[in-house]
Amino acid sequence: MNYYTYAYLRENGTPYYIGKGSGNRINCNHIRKNGSNILPKDKSKRIILKWFIEEERSYNHEQYMIFILGIKGDGGILINEHYGGKGGFCKYLTDEERKRNERERKNRWQKEYRKKNRDKINKQSVKYYWNNREKNLKYAKEYREKNRETINKKQRENRKK
Repeated sequence: MNYYTYAYLRENGTPYYIGKGSGNRINCNHIRKNGSNILPKDKSKRIILKWFIEEERSYNHEQYMIFILGIKGDGGILINEHYGGKGGFCKYLTDEERKRNERERKNRWQKEYRKKNRDKINKQSVKYYWNNREKNLKYAKEYREKNRETINKKQRENRKK
């Protein structure tokens, strides 16, 4: 696999972000904690600085470039949050965490969908009920006949309360 360091440029051509990547990383969104995306819309403002075969060398070059140009908080010109390398803020998720996050995303999507389409879903539910009413009534009757003693016992307990 090939690795590289890249820069995002301002309108005047000065870099405002230095990163290390492989594959299509240079074109991926960079969402900050405040929700802003630092990826430049103009593709000509995304440049690859140097290619590497070894990942360790690409980390070193990223750290070197950030050190030379400096982070804004320390008087430099870059908006990087740290000085690069493996020890950044990136958290690598375990398989369990990834699956849990996927389930949470799916549940959130389903809740949003239900909220937006409540009337449509209610109509479908009513339609389903009326289309399957005979079958459901038959099932309920069979259940009551099989479990008559248990149902009666529970009813007596509820009446005592």
